[in-house]
Amino acid sequence: MRRQSLVASLFVMMCLATIGLVLAQPAPDANSVLILERSVSGDPSREGAFAASQGFTVVRANDAQWAGRTAADFASFRALIIGDPTCSTDISTVAAAAGNASTWGPAATGNVIIIGSDPVYHYNSQPGARDLIDRGIAFAAADPAMTGAYVDLSCYYHFSGSGTSVPLLDGFAVGGFTVIGAGLLPGLNDVHIVAAHPALAGLTDADLSNWGNSVHEGFVTWPVSFEALAIARDAAGSYIAPDGTVGYPYILARGVTVISDITLSPESATNLVGTSHTLTAVVEEDGAPIAGTEVTFEIVGGPNTGWTSTAVTNASGEAFWTYSSAVVGTDTIQATYVSTAGVPQRSNRVTKEWVIADDTPPRCELTAVFPGPPLAIQVTTQDTGPAGLKEINILELVNATVTIPPFTPGTTAEVIVDAVKINNALAAHLTLEVLDVSGNRTECDPVLTEQVRSTGKPVTATFTDLPDTDTQVRIINSTPGLKHLDIVVNGHKIKVNGMVDDEVIDIDCTQFMVPGDNNVYELTARGKPGGSAAVMIWDGQ
Repeated sequence: MRRQSLVASLFVMMCLATIGLVLAQPAPDANSVLILERSVSGDPSREGAFAASQGFTVVRANDAQWAGRTAADFASFRALIIGDPTCSTDISTVAAAAGNASTWGPAATGNVIIIGSDPVYHYNSQPGARDLIDRGIAFAAADPAMTGAYVDLSCYYHFSGSGTSVPLLDGFAVGGFTVIGAGLLPGLNDVHIVAAHPALAGLTDADLSNWGNSVHEGFVTWPVSFEALAIARDAAGSYIAPDGTVGYPYILARGVTVISDITLSPESATNLVGTSHTLTAVVEEDGAPIAGTEVTFEIVGGPNTGWTSTAVTNASGEAFWTYSSAVVGTDTIQATYVSTAGVPQRSNRVTKEWVIADDTPPRCELTAVFPGPPLAIQVTTQDTGPAGLKEINILELVNATVTIPPFTPGTTAEVIVDAVKINNALAAHLTLEVLDVSGNRTECDPVLTEQVRSTGKPVTATFTDLPDTDTQVRIINSTPGLKHLDIVVNGHKIKVNGMVDDEVIDIDCTQFMVPGDNNVYELTARGKPGGSAAVMIWDGQ
């Protein structure tokens, strides 16, 4: 593992022309939630009022504002909220979100809860409805480092046939969610909680049942990364809960502890391809281990989907399965057994990531600057193998738009990331996380600073708290470019004079570094108004 700090300082006098450009719409602060305006009732809505009561900045987006946001914009919010407009059956209400599900869905890397009901409609009459809204939003916004999502399907699919797809959710898995309208179900008021989860903490079956219409959409299919929290009981249902009850799930979430008498461990692990991994299932009923019962292990997602194995529990109620993979990827595994009462039960799901031996982190370098307007930089990422790139994530984005092109995980080709400054008069910051398939990580921190003033006066940018490994400076001059650049490293000045357009200059500052992460660089640009350059401070690897 290593952390590579990439600091790009862009200097330009020209103002960014806004005509014809889509301006970024990031969160106003790090504690904001974004609500699709047409998906809620009232101002403030029930969802917005609760979020505000918890200290969140509530931003309401009309259809155009939602559709115009980038993945980076969505990722800058603590949570994305698509609520209940008081039992609407008009699917066009969420058309804007369905239209760019592939943009906002992947940005929601944190907690996600999906509800097939209309709790706002029942808000005044059912305490359970109020609690479901409040706890669901609190869960979605719980992780300050990730963007969560609270998605309510309201009554959109109440009369839909079994297997109807939900495009609104395609950002989590294209075509991965299908529903059956609860108008076709006899158990729409008989709700049963099947998992322990913060969004349902303290709630009982009675709290969620007998609302008149407690359920409006039951899920028929959904990705294995989601678990059912609550179901509408129905003997003809397609789903058998971990505790053996049958019906249709109507509340789904990621990060669920199922209610069952069988547990599977370890919860997650990473192994090299070709090595062995052992799973342990433990069967206990009423706290006592069950010996001599058959357990079935099954891989339900990943490169080895469909593999199964059986084992019999020992005196401690334990059953084991050891397997190996010849290919990279992440398997999702579950275990099942039939209880002494004859009820099928399923364990929690666990993951196993198979990787190739590779301890070299991916590359992340500033490779070009484009004076524009608009001013832009190009960052080249690459993992030459054997693992290859896995993903590129935007960890922070301020006053810039970023384009990360699609790529196939495992690629060893270059992947070019473009960053464009929005307002040249304001500071901008981008943090990229680059991961390879083996788990090696590189972090890149381009900082796009203020423009050279129209008077031509020098502008100084200061970068602090840099590690002592960031010894290299690369200057990529633009056209028109800077004439001079002063670099002060921990008080030691380096003067770069007589620069020419499009010149690339590399400087080694090793001798000026101090141990630790307290190194300071000051960059002062000089030249005619309109000149620009990009400066990268990095470790040179």
